[in-house]
Amino acid sequence: MSEPWNLRTDDEREANIKTNFIIFCEDEVSEPVYFKYFETDKIKINCIPKQNSMMGNVKRAILHCQKNKLLSEKEDSIIEGTQVWCVFDRDKEETMEKIELENIEFDESIDVAKRKGLKVAWSNDAFETWILIHFEEVNQSERKDVYDRLTEIFKALPEPNEDLLKAQIPYIKMCLSHY
Repeated sequence: MSEPWNLRTDDEREANIKTNFIIFCEDEVSEPVYFKYFETDKIKINCIPKQNSMMGNVKRAILHCQKNKLLSEKEDSIIEGTQVWCVFDRDKEETMEKIELENIEFDESIDVAKRKGLKVAWSNDAFETWILIHFEEVNQSERKDVYDRLTEIFKALPEPNEDLLKAQIPYIKMCLSHY
């Protein structure tokens, strides 16, 4: 039906379905700003910042889904039209014991998320390094260099979205200084 003034001859309609993504982010600046760029008229992005890493992130996502009735009757899947993602870094550890403990927590957090119908995405080491790779080739460098370079790139973007402007990118360095 190309002309809107023509009468319809059938009862079929296209559904007005907007997919809702709820993304539990580890940090409060980089990840939410990045994911908001994917929002369209058919996709709604809701980022929930500062949700910890691995199992802490997954537990907070499950609690949110329970409180907001996003889990199905059996509590093993998310209601239709919504995707819940847990996003976190998999930081490099220094000692073998810390590496082994992190590996256990990492695997368990993914298993728990899958059992509840949540999706998981992670970056090995730092999410910000992954973002920088979108713009240029990245050698093994210190995180400080990554944040400085991202600040330069984001300041030079021709039409930054509202979230990027609110973040005032030098703020990334302050928020992430705990790394």
